[in-house]
Amino acid sequence: GAAGQIGYALLFRIAAGDLRLSQVSLQARGPAAWRAGKLNAALAGAAAARGSWRGLGPALAADAPELAAVKRAARAFRLAAPSVGVTLQGGLPRVVLPRPAQLLADNGVRLTLSARGAQPILGPEGGALRLAVAGAGLPSLDADVRRLRVAGRGVVAEGAVKAAGSFGP
Repeated sequence: GAAGQIGYALLFRIAAGDLRLSQVSLQARGPAAWRAGKLNAALAGAAAARGSWRGLGPALAADAPELAAVKRAARAFRLAAPSVGVTLQGGLPRVVLPRPAQLLADNGVRLTLSARGAQPILGPEGGALRLAVAGAGLPSLDADVRRLRVAGRGVVAEGAVKAAGSFGP
C-alpha cells in the first residue's frame, strides 16, 4: 500500500445538491496509508469555506420572521473549523474537535458545534457534542448530546435541548 503525509488543499468550488461551497481551504497533517483497499489515517487539521444552501428556497414576505432568518442564513455563510482531528481505522471514522467549529451566516446567525469533554463528536462507538444556535432574531437553541450513534439509515441522539423564543408556522 501507499503511505505518506497529507498537506494543504485549496479548492475553489464544490457543489452537492443544493449545497455550494467556495474558497474551501483544508489543512491536515499526519500519517495516511492505503492498504488492502482501505484508508488508515490519523490527521489533525483545519477547514474553512464560504457556503450557500438553497434547499429552503428564498425568504418570502409570507414567511414568519424566524423562518425568513433561517432561509437568509442558509443563503450565505462561512464555515470555520480551526482544529479537527480525524482518525480512519479500517474504514471507520473517529472525529474530534479540540476547538469549536462554527457556521457564521452573513445575516448574523451563529451555529457553534463543540466537543463534549474529551469524547469524539463521532466515532465507531458513538459520539457526543454540544450545539448552540443564536442570532438574527432566531430562537436560541442549546443542545447537549450525551450520546450520538449512527444506526442504519438514521441517527440516534440522547441528551437535552433548551430553546428560548418563538417560531412561527
